[in-house]
Amino acid sequence: MTQIPPSCVHTDELLSLGFEQCEHQQVSPEWESVFDAFSDLKECNKFIAAGGEGSAKSHDAALFLISRYMYDMLTLERKPRLYWIIGADYEDAYKEFSYVMEFLEALGKLKMRQNSKGDLTPTGIKVVRGGRDQCILTTNDGVEIRTISAKDETKIAREEPDGIVGAEASRWSAEAFRRSLGRIARLPYSWFFASGSFESDQGGFHARFKAGQGDNSQRMKSKSIPSWANRHVYPEGETDYRILELKADYSIDRFRERVMGEPAPPKGQVISGIDPSKHIKGDLKYDIREPVYLFVDPGTLVYCVLFVQIIRNQVRVLEEIYETQAETDNVIGMARRKEGWRHITLKGHVADHAGTQRHMGSAPHLRTWKEQTGIAFETLGKGMDQNLKAEQIMSFLNVDPYTGEPGLVFHPQCRGVLSEMGVGISPASDQGGGRWMREVGHDGTVRGIKRENDHGCSALAYGLSVHRGSIRPDRRRIPGKRPSNTYSTGFSIQSEEDSGFERISALDYQAFPNKTITRADGTTITVPGRRMKQLESNRRKPRAY
Repeated sequence: MTQIPPSCVHTDELLSLGFEQCEHQQVSPEWESVFDAFSDLKECNKFIAAGGEGSAKSHDAALFLISRYMYDMLTLERKPRLYWIIGADYEDAYKEFSYVMEFLEALGKLKMRQNSKGDLTPTGIKVVRGGRDQCILTTNDGVEIRTISAKDETKIAREEPDGIVGAEASRWSAEAFRRSLGRIARLPYSWFFASGSFESDQGGFHARFKAGQGDNSQRMKSKSIPSWANRHVYPEGETDYRILELKADYSIDRFRERVMGEPAPPKGQVISGIDPSKHIKGDLKYDIREPVYLFVDPGTLVYCVLFVQIIRNQVRVLEEIYETQAETDNVIGMARRKEGWRHITLKGHVADHAGTQRHMGSAPHLRTWKEQTGIAFETLGKGMDQNLKAEQIMSFLNVDPYTGEPGLVFHPQCRGVLSEMGVGISPASDQGGGRWMREVGHDGTVRGIKRENDHGCSALAYGLSVHRGSIRPDRRRIPGKRPSNTYSTGFSIQSEEDSGFERISALDYQAFPNKTITRADGTTITVPGRRMKQLESNRRKPRAY
C-alpha cells in the first residue's frame, strides 16, 4: 500500500483515494502554518520562509512540493506538467531534489520498469552524481520535476512551471528572483515557495521577507522558522540544551539571524524601526473630508511625489509617484491620474528647496507645478540635515500609547519610499535604487548617512517638518520665502468634477467632539476634540511659487 507522511497537507483527500498513513517524516507546527498559507492562491501565491540553522528547510521544502503536486493533481482542471527546484547552482537544488525522489518512491509515484532479475527499478530519472548538473525525474502520471541553476538566469525564462521551489534563495541574485516571479505570473494557479537564511542574503531576500510580513500588493507572505522547528535534531524544541548553549554563545543579532530565522537590521540602514505588520495597511483609503497634500523631492535619480493625508495626528501615505529620470511635465500628468488628485487642495504642499533651482537649463520644477496646476509649495530654506531627516521619520514610527496606532502608516502600493526603509525591492533597483544607508567602513564602523536612495524619505521628512514641526526646535529651518498658496477654499482644483462630494473647507470652523479611550488596564481617559478656525483676514495673495 502506498504511504503518505502523517503531517502531509491535504491528508484527508489523499486518504480518500486509498493511500495509507505512515509514521515518519513529521512536520512541526511552524512548517504546517507555512503550508496552510497557500490554501487560497488569490490571497497568497508566494511565500518566503527564513530558516535558522538546521531548521529542516530542504526536507520540508521538498515535502511541500510533493504535497502541492498531489493537491494540484486532484483539484486543477488542467493537470500540472512541470515543477522547478531552483538553486543558486545545481548543488543547492540537489538536496531538495533527493528528498523529492525519496517521497515519490514512498508514494509509488515514480515510473518503474522490471530489470533482467525481475526486480522493479525506477525509470525516467536523470541524476548527476552530487547534483553537479541538471537532474530530472518524471512521475508515472507525466509530471516532470527538474533542477535549475540560477547562475544561468536565461534558463529561468524558457518555460511556464506550475510551481517553483527556491532552494537557498538568499544566495540568488536580484535578477534570478525577478525572473522566477515572472515565470509564475504566466499561469493563474502557479505558486512560488522559497527558503533561505539571512546571513547569506545576496539579492534582496531580506527586503522581500520584510515585505511579506505585512500587507502588500504582491500576494506574498513570509515567516521565520527557528532551528528548533526541526524536532528530529532538537527534540525539546526551544528549551533544548543545545539551543540554550547557542543562545549563550551568540550575540543577540547573530542568534536572531542564525537560530531564530529573524532579520536583524542590516548594519548601516538608516530607517530600521519600520514594522510592516503595524506601519503598512492595505485597507487605507482616502477620507474625502480631509485635504490631500503633496510631499515632493524632484531628485536627480528619482522624482518622488507622495500623496499624504493627516488624520487625527496620524500621517497616512496613500499613493506615490517614484519615477527615474522623469520630467516635471510627465510627473504632473501621472499625478493627475492618481485617485488622490481629486482631493488635492491648493495649499499645504511641501517640496525640496532644490525644486526652486534650474536644472540643466529647464525651468525650476516648482514653477512648472505652479504654471500647470496652480499648486504652490513650501520649502525649508536650504533643506534639512540628513540626521534630522532620519530622526523626523523615526519619531513618527512610534506607537501612540493612548490609541495603540503608529504616527505614520503607508499603503503597500507606496513601494518606492518603503524600499528605502528596507521593505521590498526598489522600483528603481535597475538604476541603483535601494535602501537608504550609512557609510560602513572596512572595520565595520558605521559613519555618516549617504546622500542616495533617500528621495521618498526626504520628501516625507520635509512634509513632516512643515506640518508637525521639527524634532529639534533648536535646529529648525526657516520656511522658504515662497509661501503656500492660500486660495479661497480648500476644495480640489478639479472642484467642478468633485461637486458631488461632501467636504469640509479649510477656511470653515471645524469642531470634533471629545473622544473617550479605554486603556489596556480598563481605565478610561478623555481626549479633547480639536478645533480650528481660519479667519478671512488670514488669507494672503498667492505669490510666484
